[in-house]
Amino acid sequence: MRLCSIASGSSGNCIYVGSDNTHLLVDVGISGKRVEQGLNSLELTGKDIDGILITHEHSDHIKGLGVIARKHQIPVYATEGTVEALSHMNLGKMPEGIFREIHEDEPFEINDLTVNPFTIPHDAAQLLSPIFLAIPSFATAPALIVVGYLMLTSVTKIDFNDMTEAIPCFIAIIAMPFMYSISEGISMGVISYVVINVITGKAKEKKISLLMYILAVLFILKYIFI
Repeated sequence: MRLCSIASGSSGNCIYVGSDNTHLLVDVGISGKRVEQGLNSLELTGKDIDGILITHEHSDHIKGLGVIARKHQIPVYATEGTVEALSHMNLGKMPEGIFREIHEDEPFEINDLTVNPFTIPHDAAQLLSPIFLAIPSFATAPALIVVGYLMLTSVTKIDFNDMTEAIPCFIAIIAMPFMYSISEGISMGVISYVVINVITGKAKEKKISLLMYILAVLFILKYIFI
């Protein structure tokens, strides 16, 4: 993955992020001409850009957005609040459907790049900062298969005659594919293990650690409030 600052400062901001197959701009706070010059120095042109991510609507981040997006029909990714703010700014007539709404803490993919937007404090309508992951899903799949295999080898060590052991393990194993997350499966396993052993009165016998109780409470609070 390549990352290059085309412009940075109060006079304008524009960053290039790309891989071999995908080329993105984060903010376009400079003129279209300066953007093209910056891209040319990277042996690229505006036609190569697959998307523009706008962090917020301040002029030093969107000054050249209208020109470059219209000229090359480049999709613009921004939050609902930012898109609404941009609609009231002088960007010229933007093509219908050019804006793509994104949401904080909801990763999305542009070709082989994964973008993880998150909120940071700033005086803007809805400011997001992106984190880029240049690891496509087809590359992580083999690793997850190996992880799954190693986890399943421990299944043979489960005492299935003890329901306070077997049931939490079963819940954890089933929860992972249903919740599309290994970590969610583990959290369900921790919660069920502590709760079942407390209810059956075996918690003291098994000497469940304080850490397990803390984790179970935290996971429960997470599902209640998040």
